[in-house]
Amino acid sequence: MIVDDDPTTTLLFRSYLEASYSVSTFNGGLKALEWIDKTPRVDLIIVDLYMPEMDGHGLVRRLREHGKTRETPVMVISGTKSDQDRIQALSSGADDFVGKPLNPDELLARIEIQLRRAKPPAVVNALPFTLSVPASCHLVYDWPPGSAGRAERELRLSG
Repeated sequence: MIVDDDPTTTLLFRSYLEASYSVSTFNGGLKALEWIDKTPRVDLIIVDLYMPEMDGHGLVRRLREHGKTRETPVMVISGTKSDQDRIQALSSGADDFVGKPLNPDELLARIEIQLRRAKPPAVVNALPFTLSVPASCHLVYDWPPGSAGRAERELRLSG
Protein backbone atom coordinates (compact mmCIF):
# COMPACT_ATOMS: atom_id res chain seq x y z
CA MET A 1 0.00 0.00 0.00
CA ILE A 2 1.30 3.45 -0.93
CA VAL A 3 0.07 6.61 0.81
CA ASP A 4 1.28 9.81 -0.87
CA ASP A 5 -0.55 13.00 -1.82
CA ASP A 6 1.59 13.55 -4.93
CA PRO A 7 0.00 11.71 -7.91
CA THR A 8 3.27 11.73 -9.87
CA THR A 9 5.13 10.00 -7.04
CA THR A 10 2.30 7.50 -6.55
CA LEU A 11 2.27 6.67 -10.26
CA LEU A 12 6.05 6.28 -10.27
CA PHE A 13 6.08 3.96 -7.25
CA ARG A 14 3.20 1.95 -8.69
CA SER A 15 5.16 1.46 -11.93
CA TYR A 16 8.18 0.21 -9.94
CA LEU A 17 6.17 -2.25 -7.88
CA GLU A 18 3.29 -3.57 -9.99
CA ALA A 19 5.42 -6.11 -11.81
CA SER A 20 6.05 -7.92 -8.50
CA TYR A 21 3.27 -6.85 -6.13
CA SER A 22 -0.39 -5.99 -5.90
CA VAL A 23 -0.42 -2.25 -5.14
CA SER A 24 -3.14 -0.08 -3.61
CA THR A 25 -2.60 3.68 -3.53
CA PHE A 26 -4.17 6.45 -1.46
CA ASN A 27 -3.66 10.20 -1.53
CA GLY A 28 -4.11 10.64 2.21
CA GLY A 29 -3.88 8.92 5.55
CA LEU A 30 -7.58 8.98 6.40
CA LYS A 31 -8.53 7.23 3.16
CA ALA A 32 -5.81 4.65 3.76
CA LEU A 33 -7.09 3.96 7.29
CA GLU A 34 -10.65 3.55 6.00
CA TRP A 35 -9.44 1.01 3.44
CA ILE A 36 -7.42 -0.88 6.06
CA ASP A 37 -10.60 -1.31 8.11
CA LYS A 38 -12.25 -3.00 5.11
CA THR A 39 -9.42 -5.18 3.84
CA PRO A 40 -8.34 -8.50 5.38
CA ARG A 41 -4.58 -7.91 5.27
CA VAL A 42 -1.88 -5.40 4.34
CA ASP A 43 1.66 -6.74 3.86
CA LEU A 44 3.63 -3.48 3.67
CA ILE A 45 2.85 0.24 3.85
CA ILE A 46 4.84 3.03 2.20
CA VAL A 47 4.05 6.47 3.62
CA ASP A 48 5.06 9.94 2.47
CA LEU A 49 6.12 12.18 5.33
CA TYR A 50 4.46 15.45 4.31
CA MET A 51 0.78 15.24 3.39
CA PRO A 52 -2.23 17.43 4.12
CA GLU A 53 -4.91 16.38 6.66
CA MET A 54 -2.59 13.84 8.33
CA ASP A 55 1.20 13.85 8.01
CA GLY A 56 3.29 10.71 7.82
CA HIS A 57 4.25 10.86 11.50
CA GLY A 58 0.60 10.87 12.55
CA LEU A 59 -0.28 8.11 10.10
CA VAL A 60 2.56 5.89 11.31
CA ARG A 61 1.42 6.36 14.92
CA ARG A 62 -2.16 5.45 13.96
CA LEU A 63 -0.95 2.40 12.02
CA ARG A 64 0.96 1.19 15.09
CA GLU A 65 -2.19 1.58 17.23
CA HIS A 66 -4.40 -0.25 14.71
CA GLY A 67 -4.91 -3.97 15.35
CA LYS A 68 -4.44 -4.99 11.70
CA THR A 69 -1.27 -2.99 11.09
CA ARG A 70 0.46 -3.03 14.47
CA GLU A 71 3.09 -5.46 13.13
CA THR A 72 2.93 -4.52 9.43
CA PRO A 73 6.19 -3.14 8.03
CA VAL A 74 5.97 0.62 7.42
CA MET A 75 8.45 2.50 5.26
CA VAL A 76 8.54 6.30 5.26
CA ILE A 77 9.69 7.95 2.06
CA SER A 78 10.48 11.65 1.90
CA GLY A 79 12.65 14.22 0.24
CA THR A 80 13.52 15.82 3.58
CA LYS A 81 17.16 16.24 4.42
CA SER A 82 16.40 16.78 8.11
CA ASP A 83 17.93 14.26 10.47
CA GLN A 84 15.23 15.21 12.99
CA ASP A 85 12.46 14.19 10.54
CA ARG A 86 14.16 10.86 9.94
CA ILE A 87 14.59 10.21 13.65
CA GLN A 88 11.01 11.24 14.38
CA ALA A 89 9.66 8.95 11.65
CA LEU A 90 11.56 5.98 13.06
CA SER A 91 10.57 6.92 16.62
CA SER A 92 6.92 7.09 15.54
CA GLY A 93 7.15 3.43 14.55
CA ALA A 94 8.42 3.34 10.96
CA ASP A 95 10.60 0.35 10.14
CA ASP A 96 12.63 2.15 7.48
CA PHE A 97 13.20 5.62 6.05
CA VAL A 98 14.11 6.10 2.40
CA GLY A 99 15.11 9.50 1.02
CA LYS A 100 13.98 10.93 -2.30
CA PRO A 101 15.11 10.84 -4.97
CA LEU A 102 15.38 7.11 -4.69
CA ASN A 103 16.80 4.33 -6.75
CA PRO A 104 14.03 1.89 -7.83
CA ASP A 105 16.32 -1.11 -7.24
CA GLU A 106 17.09 0.11 -3.72
CA LEU A 107 13.36 0.55 -3.02
CA LEU A 108 12.65 -3.01 -4.18
CA ALA A 109 15.54 -4.37 -2.10
CA ARG A 110 14.31 -2.55 1.02
CA ILE A 111 10.77 -3.83 0.44
CA GLU A 112 12.07 -7.39 0.14
CA ILE A 113 13.99 -7.00 3.40
CA GLN A 114 10.90 -5.74 5.22
CA LEU A 115 8.70 -8.51 3.85
CA ARG A 116 11.28 -11.16 4.74
CA ARG A 117 11.52 -9.85 8.31
CA ALA A 118 7.74 -9.73 8.65
CA LYS A 119 7.26 -13.32 7.46
CA PRO A 120 6.23 -15.38 10.48
CA PRO A 121 8.49 -18.28 11.45
CA ALA A 122 7.33 -21.68 10.24
CA VAL A 123 6.67 -22.82 13.81
CA VAL A 124 3.86 -20.26 14.10
CA ASN A 125 1.94 -22.24 11.52
CA ALA A 126 2.15 -25.28 13.82
CA LEU A 127 0.28 -23.53 16.66
CA PRO A 128 -1.31 -24.37 18.99
CA PHE A 129 1.24 -26.53 20.77
CA THR A 130 2.12 -27.22 24.37
CA LEU A 131 5.60 -27.03 25.82
CA SER A 132 6.03 -28.72 29.19
CA VAL A 133 9.28 -28.05 31.04
CA PRO A 134 10.37 -28.24 34.67
CA ALA A 135 9.88 -25.01 36.62
CA SER A 136 13.64 -24.53 37.00
CA CYS A 137 14.32 -24.93 33.27
CA HIS A 138 16.42 -22.33 31.43
CA LEU A 139 15.29 -22.35 27.81
CA VAL A 140 17.32 -20.77 24.99
CA TYR A 141 15.85 -20.74 21.52
CA ASP A 142 17.71 -20.61 18.26
CA TRP A 143 15.63 -18.71 15.68
CA PRO A 144 16.37 -18.48 12.89
CA PRO A 145 18.38 -21.72 12.97
CA GLY A 146 22.06 -21.07 13.47
CA SER A 147 21.55 -17.59 14.91
CA ALA A 148 22.20 -18.48 18.55
CA GLY A 149 25.95 -18.41 17.93
CA ARG A 150 25.72 -14.85 16.64
CA ALA A 151 23.32 -13.39 19.17
CA GLU A 152 21.85 -15.62 21.80
CA ARG A 153 18.30 -14.74 22.74
CA GLU A 154 16.50 -16.00 25.82
CA LEU A 155 12.86 -16.91 26.17
CA ARG A 156 11.86 -16.84 29.83
CA LEU A 157 8.65 -18.55 30.83
CA SER A 158 6.98 -17.96 34.14
CA GLY A 159 3.91 -19.47 35.64
